[in-house]
Amino acid sequence: MVALQELKAGEISLEFNLRNLIQGAKVIIDYSQSVRGGAALLIDLSLQGVNSGIHGKGWAAWAITQSEVGRISFISVYGPHRPREKLEFLEWLRNRPEDVHWVFLGDWNFMIEPEDTAGPTAWPRVVRGNHLDQARLDRVYISHNGDWVRIVQKITHNGKECASDHIHVKADFMLTSSERSNRRKVSYLKLDVESFRDPEMRDLIRSAWEEGWGLFPNPIVAWELAWGRVRKLFRRFRKEEQSRRSKLQAEQAKLEDLRIQMAENPSSVNLDEYRQLESKVKETELLESRILCRRSRQTWIKSGDACSNYFFAALKSKQTKEKIPMIVTEDSNTVTEQD
Repeated sequence: MVALQELKAGEISLEFNLRNLIQGAKVIIDYSQSVRGGAALLIDLSLQGVNSGIHGKGWAAWAITQSEVGRISFISVYGPHRPREKLEFLEWLRNRPEDVHWVFLGDWNFMIEPEDTAGPTAWPRVVRGNHLDQARLDRVYISHNGDWVRIVQKITHNGKECASDHIHVKADFMLTSSERSNRRKVSYLKLDVESFRDPEMRDLIRSAWEEGWGLFPNPIVAWELAWGRVRKLFRRFRKEEQSRRSKLQAEQAKLEDLRIQMAENPSSVNLDEYRQLESKVKETELLESRILCRRSRQTWIKSGDACSNYFFAALKSKQTKEKIPMIVTEDSNTVTEQD
């Protein structure tokens, strides 16, 4: 479940693979009316000390296991959503288990069938265990011997299986040996922006991320601040997209009016003006098609539910499928573009 392998002097690689964890595991689902949702904790048969608790505006469930690297605590966290409150909650959770060497705090989410995501009987079906044997991890905060080590966010989203508004993650990370360095210092946190196919967008996001991450030494505060700056960029991208679409719709309406006029009275329409507008509309439609083709679920995951819902609506819409060439690859990491 947790593998420790010596790489070279002073470094170890601790691989925590969600798929390995869920093999032979059962899911403990708990729900609290004090928060606006539930949470699921993957419990391996070897885990012990299963418990849950509420602190302030947050909720958590946790379990402890013994491994070759010491006692490990896995904690499933829900809320709070404000950075300061979340920091206090995670600090409280980190110090909660006693005699634990490693603490993994994350937003764990179980995979449920599409029919279990809506309707008045959705939650009872989930409680009865009618869900897929899969789960996802949005992010993970790691603590070792009471010190924050780092945060991992590496998305391998599977669009064909994802039935809710979360992402599938395999968390691979490298830690520096405590004997050779100070674990209180976070070496780096990398945002994987390769999924953003637009070079200009990648540069903007990388710049905002590095700027936000460099302002605070505390990894949790830095994480929230960095993502806040990236989300601000996403909101700007979304406004630009809305403006671009509004202009396109206005030009399409004008072109349609000219076509009607040509059908009724050809001499009343300036052909040069008509051809210029027709060419402009075609170019804009092609640009919009390419932008949507290179968009992926992981590109917009942090920009809010509106973008997330729009992506899945686009995949399900027959009109969108016919108009926009979109291919979800076998592993569904990206949506490729076709010219």
